[in-house]
Amino acid sequence: MKKTSLRLAVTLTLFAAAQASYAVNYTGKLLEIGSLSGRNSAVSINDNLQIAGFAQAPYQTGGAPVRHAGMWDGGTAKFTDLTPQLNGFARANGVNNAGNVVGTIGSDLHPETQTAVVWNGNDMTVLQGNSAGANAINNHDVIVGYAGNQAHKWENGVGTALAVTSDSEYSSATAVNDHGAIVGFISSGAYFQARATKWNGDKISTLDFARNDVATYAQSINNAGQVVGYGFDFDEVRHAELWSADGKVTVLTGPEDGTIHSSAFGINNSGWIVGSASTGLDTYGVLWMGTTGINLNQYLDRGLYDSGWRITLANGINDRGDIVAELANVKNRNLENMSYLLTVSAVPEPEAYAMLLAGLAFVGGIARRRRIA
Repeated sequence: MKKTSLRLAVTLTLFAAAQASYAVNYTGKLLEIGSLSGRNSAVSINDNLQIAGFAQAPYQTGGAPVRHAGMWDGGTAKFTDLTPQLNGFARANGVNNAGNVVGTIGSDLHPETQTAVVWNGNDMTVLQGNSAGANAINNHDVIVGYAGNQAHKWENGVGTALAVTSDSEYSSATAVNDHGAIVGFISSGAYFQARATKWNGDKISTLDFARNDVATYAQSINNAGQVVGYGFDFDEVRHAELWSADGKVTVLTGPEDGTIHSSAFGINNSGWIVGSASTGLDTYGVLWMGTTGINLNQYLDRGLYDSGWRITLANGINDRGDIVAELANVKNRNLENMSYLLTVSAVPEPEAYAMLLAGLAFVGGIARRRRIA
């Protein structure tokens, strides 16, 4: 091996080891919703702490629920209503680093009424396609979702149906990375007949099944091509899964003894994954920095925890490692779910410093020997 290659290999190895030794600490805070005092959910977060999701108006007896798409400023926790005049359903599903937000307006109960939209500030643009919804947007403003029964993408306002297999009855695109790779699923009919799918340009590929899987759903993709989602086995048990760039699958392990179900919903460019897991009695948000997760409730504000609140799922994670999650109250089930932001700070353990210094000394020694030679 050339000395230059050796130096690079040693540096990368030590960097990876140091990264693995980081102790991650989070500070959490509730996200406000103003007068929309019903259920709310933060779904997606960008690197500037801009958060997309929805807030629901208080339920009115005899009236239809009203849900507004919106965006939070993570720094102030303030909510901006993107659909203030709406007397119906809307949700924001994705936000890119420019602050452009995509989502869907229309009833979940009547998909034929749904419209895919994009917000640039307070300006809303309706995207082409009937019975459509927008699920995600990348940093080049490529938008993905569905129109009719088929996965779709939109570029510069123009919609294009994505290729599907011959037995497809329904498909949807759920995420797109900055290289234009898209993931989602294709179903041949029932819920348990779906395959996690990746689209790369005109190429379509289905992702591997884990052992005993009968259906899989891809939820997020990072710029390295890693994909996360979940699969169902023959007993309808749900497993969080990670697919490598070449489609190979790894089942992720829940952090608590007795974990039965788990799902992965987001992955950042460092490979950190968020989602949820359940023992059957308790459901909790999870962060995976490897194949075994940690329960995010260890970072929940103590006052909220003592009041019965729990992080039940984590929906999104940005490249800083900040996480958006959802809280439910285990002591009072009548309380509406609330949105929660976990802001990360990563502090190296002492051994990480030692390894890094040792690595620098080693690489420096190689460089000195090269100069002498």
